[in-house]
Amino acid sequence: MLSFLIILVLAYGIYIGARRGLILQTIYSISYLVFFGIAYLIYRGLGSNLTLLIPYPSATTSSHFAFFDASLGLKLDTAFYAGFAFLLILLIGWLIMKFVGLFLAPLQFYPMNYSMSVLGAMILAFVTNYVGIFLILYLVALIPVDGLQAALGHSWVSTGMVRYSPILTDLITKWWIVTP
Repeated sequence: MLSFLIILVLAYGIYIGARRGLILQTIYSISYLVFFGIAYLIYRGLGSNLTLLIPYPSATTSSHFAFFDASLGLKLDTAFYAGFAFLLILLIGWLIMKFVGLFLAPLQFYPMNYSMSVLGAMILAFVTNYVGIFLILYLVALIPVDGLQAALGHSWVSTGMVRYSPILTDLITKWWIVTP
């Protein structure tokens, strides 16, 4: 079921990208990349301040994680707060860009080669949505709740995304877990 939902969200994102066109989707994608960089620069400081605001369920030695071993699971609370801060910054950036995008909507009608515009926008939208879904799945994978871990472990799409995404898996593991 989770695999179907992920595929559905990716397909919808591709559709939205095709409707926006290459120019508008490029602006959205670049802005998300900028907010990704901003999130990288400030998430550590914000993450340590979230410990009193957002509860994290305690992991035990019997906790099961779909993508991490049990010994690492006892130390994932710091990674969770780092990841939550990172996603919170990205969410704020996404909301800002959605507002700015309202004023940029006429760019979707800018004349250019239709096939190139649609194909390019679809590719950019897929990559942007893939990264967003990956980050959410990775954050959920850090939470020691059996139901969440079972859903992630039984989803071939989430397993493929979290474990085998080129560049992203190593990068986010390094940022959130190794050096939070």
